[in-house]
Amino acid sequence: MGERLAGTYENGRGALASLALARTKLGGKYTYTFAGTERVTCVRAPCPTRAIEGTWFANSTVLALQPTRGARLEYRYKLSASSFELRDRQGTVLATLDKRPAADSPIARALSDFGIPRAKIEIEEGDVRAQDALPASRVKFEPALRDALKSFLTDGDDPESPLGIVSGLDSSELPEGCRARADSEKLLCFANDPETHIGLLKIGDSAEQGETVSDHWIFTMYLGNLSDHGHWAIVDRKGVEATYNYGFN
Repeated sequence: MGERLAGTYENGRGALASLALARTKLGGKYTYTFAGTERVTCVRAPCPTRAIEGTWFANSTVLALQPTRGARLEYRYKLSASSFELRDRQGTVLATLDKRPAADSPIARALSDFGIPRAKIEIEEGDVRAQDALPASRVKFEPALRDALKSFLTDGDDPESPLGIVSGLDSSELPEGCRARADSEKLLCFANDPETHIGLLKIGDSAEQGETVSDHWIFTMYLGNLSDHGHWAIVDRKGVEATYNYGFN
């Protein structure tokens, strides 16, 4: 269970602002340590934070943190591809944090290379393995993801693509930090944000225009700070057809 939970969680809402669960092998045994940022209870937001560290333990439902100073913290947890939810024994949500991909993973490398490391990923490892094994998958996951990101960020042929939407905005409609000269730079400003969600359709699903997962890698992008559009990038599993993207509202 420790291997599954070990990782970095950030952008926390609630009692924890961040949490890093480390699982390190030393002398044939694993040690479990954590470092995090805890919010101090206060009357008026924003509440101050303090650093905590110590050891941790987990089973299939419970995560226990034992700080080097202070009382043991115990949570019921729920882990998904993109988030880590912590509840008390009564079921009240105490904290929700974004799960970050491992630094050496194909996803993390791709996000960093394309300049959007803060984007939120909603892709399950099991879905990736299952789709890599599909008969038509001559193109594997990592190159497919990179093709999809390139399309999302550079192909504005569809007016409702991410780049198409940005190019149609006046500078006065953009946040001050995103008023770059080039449309591609403006889009990167929006995309490199925790409100940007990148996902992968599951086997049996199809995209807005009918493309199927059996024949395509189909990635989704939602840029929460840009528009309420959904976006799809379509990557041919056989590597024959060119990758393209489009949006729909």
